[in-house]
Amino acid sequence: GPLIYLSVIGGIGGGPGGLRGAFSPGTTAIVAKNYGDQASRIQKLGMITSVGAFFSTFGGVLVIMRQYVEFLYGSTGSYRFLFGISAVLVFISLVSLLFVTERKTQNVKKKLITKASRKHLGKVVIANAANGAGIGLSMPILSLWFKVMYPYATSTEIGIVFTASYLSTALGSFLASRMKMEGRKAGKIGAYGRMFQGLFMIPM
Repeated sequence: GPLIYLSVIGGIGGGPGGLRGAFSPGTTAIVAKNYGDQASRIQKLGMITSVGAFFSTFGGVLVIMRQYVEFLYGSTGSYRFLFGISAVLVFISLVSLLFVTERKTQNVKKKLITKASRKHLGKVVIANAANGAGIGLSMPILSLWFKVMYPYATSTEIGIVFTASYLSTALGSFLASRMKMEGRKAGKIGAYGRMFQGLFMIPM
């Protein structure tokens, strides 16, 4: 448990982030395998997302700190210093994954995708493909939007915005893992959440 939480301190599992994309599905799969009952799995996955989101606030904090670090290392040097801290955290995350053990179970040969799960899996794949494309477009554009709309915004102000965003994600994940609801109702809430995420970009 704690090692899995430690492995996500470098950022939010499931978010855009290079090789971290390879770790996120693996983390989900190992939780599903190591914890048999549904309630325990939901709680663990909610905790992992919460921990990842909470520690991602340190990214915003580092951006806020940049102007103070700049006095010591200069403009370019301050970024080099902060990226160095980020690299150390990602390395700790990587090392901690090596010590996460997988529960031994009896190997049963199955098809890659069973007929029963094909329809449901197809819906999930389509939804995540569209969401991934949306994130891939919105994240770079968001940075450019800040540049154009708020040319005089400091790194501190931008850092505060991202810190607030990660805190809300952490709180939402924590509360979601402790709410008791039917699967269909949970799916609807998740769908509405993603819908509003996109709709809010229109007035922006």
